[in-house]
Amino acid sequence: MRTDRRSQSLVSRPASLVSRPASLVPRPASLVCRSVSQLGRSHSPLGLVAVVALALGLGVLTSACVRHSEVIFEDTGALCPVPEGYTGSLDATMVFEAGGAITFRVAYEGCLSSSCDINREMSCEVVTDGTEIVVHSQGRFTERDGLVSCTEDCGLLEAECDSGPLPAGDYVIVHGEDRFPLTVPSAVQGLCEAPYL
Repeated sequence: MRTDRRSQSLVSRPASLVSRPASLVPRPASLVCRSVSQLGRSHSPLGLVAVVALALGLGVLTSACVRHSEVIFEDTGALCPVPEGYTGSLDATMVFEAGGAITFRVAYEGCLSSSCDINREMSCEVVTDGTEIVVHSQGRFTERDGLVSCTEDCGLLEAECDSGPLPAGDYVIVHGEDRFPLTVPSAVQGLCEAPYL
């Protein structure tokens, strides 16, 4: 019986000779993305060319190198209480009258990119407990990071909620760890925090 020598030589060939060179072994997507990101940070023409060449040469899609992380926050951020229906300047003197309601504007403290900070949600509610006016706020958004170009616009994520009519009295406004007094009726200036001012 005749033996096929070609088949036999392939079977008996040492594994080291048939293994693929390390440079040809597919790299995990995370390593490729990290390499592309590091080259892109060089901000040089050659670095940018290398980014494109590496991504195309290894068949890496840009979407595979984009990470998504969810940012969740609660009872934090900038607070701006204004009389209900107020449309004037936020750094002007505001008049809070007895029997009137207060509108609370709550904003996430940070600039959000319209292209990279997506799926934005924020809400708030007001609970009056005796002389305490407690503002609860919560929000979230998805942050895109990695091999992605973000617009440098500064978007504001905010919500509004009302207290309902308040009788005359001395109150304490509470939002998370922040507390400050407010007397109704009164004329007050400078209640709003950045980024409202």
